Amino acid sequence: MKKFLTDRNLHLLLIILSFFVWIFCFKGFVFNQLSLESDAIAYYEHFQYFTDNISRGVYPFWEAGRIKGIPAEFFMRRIGSFNPLFGYIVIQSFFEIPFRFTYLSFLALYYFLGVVGFYLLALRIFQNKTVALVTYLLFMFSSIGTRMFDSYFLLVVIPMIWFFYFLVSFACHQKRHLFIGIIFTLMILATTYVPFFFINILLTFILCYSIFYLKESGRFLQNSFRFVIKNKIFTGLCTICLGVSLMPGILLWQDAGGGLVDKKGPEFALTQRNASGEAENAISVGLETITSWGIEEDILYAVSFEDMRTFKFAILYIPVFAYIILFLGLACRIRKRLLFFFVWGFGTLLIFAHRAPF
Repeated sequence: MKKFLTDRNLHLLLIILSFFVWIFCFKGFVFNQLSLESDAIAYYEHFQYFTDNISRGVYPFWEAGRIKGIPAEFFMRRIGSFNPLFGYIVIQSFFEIPFRFTYLSFLALYYFLGVVGFYLLALRIFQNKTVALVTYLLFMFSSIGTRMFDSYFLLVVIPMIWFFYFLVSFACHQKRHLFIGIIFTLMILATTYVPFFFINILLTFILCYSIFYLKESGRFLQNSFRFVIKNKIFTGLCTICLGVSLMPGILLWQDAGGGLVDKKGPEFALTQRNASGEAENAISVGLETITSWGIEEDILYAVSFEDMRTFKFAILYIPVFAYIILFLGLACRIRKRLLFFFVWGFGTLLIFAHRAPF
């Protein structure tokens, strides 16, 4: 028994048990006792339409049952139809398992994959299993766990977590499998929803890291350059794969009215999103839509996690023990790493604030 309860096994046991606790907390959604909310309903429909067609060997370009027939590629970009992990849903369809259960179980497992990545990222940064476990629990029971039932948020956050894990790991050890991980997650991010969210976060990270860790940034660039020189063919093939992953987004932008050679206008229109008529591109969003809601409202209306039967769209649910960690953190000594995370987080918050001066 003592041999089994090693630090490694104990942490693994706590990680698995905490996931089942999370399942219990969200059993209403996971087991289809509570309905999905807002954007999650549309994403459920997109996934069902996509996987039904893929299971028949057909990639859907047209959705006849929505708004009297519209091009499906816009909605395929929203869900990230080239994500190979969606094969879980397709495989389940061959066994005639109800799609609702398959989809909800996929969301839960996909989220668990993300929190495991967050644990590994924290372990890589802090080099402390206890700290990594605490950050894992904070993330597991954070607001992101609620947003999968009302928005697309999960589809972007999970690959972004793994991207930063592979990036930080590659900065420590320039290995081929870590570089493949960076390219793979970038390919998923490039083909899922709007890549500009991730690009903003990445650019603010690069800027803040370059300011706080100038020497380390230079060392990383030198090591990366040596890796590329040593593995020219390998990095070249990876770069080509990444370039190919950008094509669906570029083609969608062109079909929506951006950069068309014949200048005949967009191939489709989204009247509700472009009601003002100010945007030339069909997938562009008017200023009135952008400023209708922002992260400030999410924070302003944040409530503690109590009962998901009162679940509301775009509200941050904060676990009670997060407040305990927050107050304990106020007693910690300010270090460069802590200051870096604060500046990076606050800078990102300002960028995504719809009332920001820039």
